[in-house]
Amino acid sequence: MKLLVCLVGLFIVTELQIVDACSNLGLTGSAGYTSPFYSSPNHPNNNPHNLDCYYRINAQSSSNVIKVTFQPFNLEKHSRCNFDYVAIYEGSSNSSRLIGKFCGTNSSFTVKGRGQFMYMHYHTDSSVPSTGFRFKFSVSASTTPACDQLSIGGGPGSGEIGSPNHPSNYPNNVDCRYRIDAGSSTRTITLTFSAFNLEGHSFCKYDFVDIRVGFKGNAATPVRKYCGSSPPAPITITGQQYVYIQFST
Repeated sequence: MKLLVCLVGLFIVTELQIVDACSNLGLTGSAGYTSPFYSSPNHPNNNPHNLDCYYRINAQSSSNVIKVTFQPFNLEKHSRCNFDYVAIYEGSSNSSRLIGKFCGTNSSFTVKGRGQFMYMHYHTDSSVPSTGFRFKFSVSASTTPACDQLSIGGGPGSGEIGSPNHPSNYPNNVDCRYRIDAGSSTRTITLTFSAFNLEGHSFCKYDFVDIRVGFKGNAATPVRKYCGSSPPAPITITGQQYVYIQFST
């Protein structure tokens, strides 16, 4: 007897919405919303020179989380993104906290911020054209308590930072940011971990502590990313007034 196996595949085709505009300060969505794709001017062809485009996302509640996904992303590469870039701020304008400044090429990446607003500034200079980007955003309700401490210190002294719920298990989807201010770049900052137990991964892709030097959040200069169950050796930082630490799960 022969057994006949029939495989049936189901597929759905939907029209991809792409909106091409230089500036849009009225992007709005509440918890559960996912936007269509928006594209930079002339994408996927080369972008115009000397652009300054602005986008503001309004999540309608300060307790929401905004997630922006770029897919794809192609801007002139530079170590400090001085020429063509997208600068993203957690707030309603470029005077808000800088999340990061992005350039180069990436097939897809995501930037996340908490609060009612996210503000993006897209800039190009007068040379080296590139194809720009597409992005979409989604809004979700925050399920974790706020844990940012962005003004620790201010001079000589010591303090202690703990992850949420420690010594019990930390929550999922945590994004805590800490900034230590030594008061002067002539002082030394020493970080000592007395306990450390995160999910392990060879590239610390999932749960991690990311340490950077400088004031500008995750646009600052990286020191190292840590994960796993072994406490890092004490970290001594000189010549810097600020140390920025991100704990993400």
